[in-house]
Amino acid sequence: MDVAGAAQYPAHEYRIVRSHPAGHRRARRIAIENGVPIDETVTIFRAKEEQKLAGTNAHACYLSLRKLNPNAMVRFEELFPGGRASITMHRSVFLSDEAIVAHLAHELHEVRGLKEAFAEAGGWMRARDFDQLIRAGKKGNLHDQAWDEANRLVEAMRARSKAPD
Repeated sequence: MDVAGAAQYPAHEYRIVRSHPAGHRRARRIAIENGVPIDETVTIFRAKEEQKLAGTNAHACYLSLRKLNPNAMVRFEELFPGGRASITMHRSVFLSDEAIVAHLAHELHEVRGLKEAFAEAGGWMRARDFDQLIRAGKKGNLHDQAWDEANRLVEAMRARSKAPD
């Protein structure tokens, strides 16, 4: 079984607002200003477009592709040492404030949900259960909920930009 934490299927085409990618600090600030909860345990990395993230066509990820036996035990601490999350996003994401917000919101929603799920499960779970939480195409799982959150924040950004002063 292939297990990966990667973003897929946004509901919006993101508006490109710059010709050169925003820096990591600016991306963090844009996300925070638009409602994405990011703290010091999150590190943001930029990847080249041709780099396959999590072995998929995703534009952002927090885990690399891992081949796991479905019955293998997965521990939160193994996935996120010291509770730290590293989010890698393609260069193109950094060209759009909406894309920055959506992808960071999505990935971090999944990470927070995984932290809760692992805590409820005693810190570990079987790989098949972990995969069910984050795989694309499973209605109502963390991945699905994460896109709802990402889309909500982008829609709020767009509403604020249309609001009269």
